[in-house]
Amino acid sequence: MIPSMRASCLAGGVLLLAACRGKSDADTAPEFVEKFTRACADKDMDTVWTMFSQDTQTLYSSSAQAVLENAKGNPTLAKRLKLDYDLAQEPDQIDAIAFAKIRLKKDHRTMLEAWGTARYASENKDSGNTVVTVEIAGRGREDWTLIREKRYLRFDRPTSRLLVR
Repeated sequence: MIPSMRASCLAGGVLLLAACRGKSDADTAPEFVEKFTRACADKDMDTVWTMFSQDTQTLYSSSAQAVLENAKGNPTLAKRLKLDYDLAQEPDQIDAIAFAKIRLKKDHRTMLEAWGTARYASENKDSGNTVVTVEIAGRGREDWTLIREKRYLRFDRPTSRLLVR
């Protein structure tokens, strides 16, 4: 095989592998930002959720579980949750993860919209993690910490203020 042809085949194979990965799987910071931004802009909460680290998912689902637990035995709070979040089910019948996604989409709409405009600016390695700086339309720069879990990059612990409600 001619060397230039071999290089072309290798490059094509890398692009093909990248295309075969799921929409939440990213190996590089620029790829992560592109996919996460697209998921936020599309309000694709399943993909956004998958792109959070396990620790971040645990924080959000634990917070959601606490809200659901508080609604048990409190008809006023249960009714308020049902109305505020347009729930088809009673709060005590909803999975904590599903409720966490609903809360993120509704309570943090402006954050998701801002994240949906993020553009990769730079990255630095910090204690084995990647700190990626993104440019957010109308807000300036923001740093995201990405960690590697099961081969792919994940967004680790968005600020804890997102959990308070």
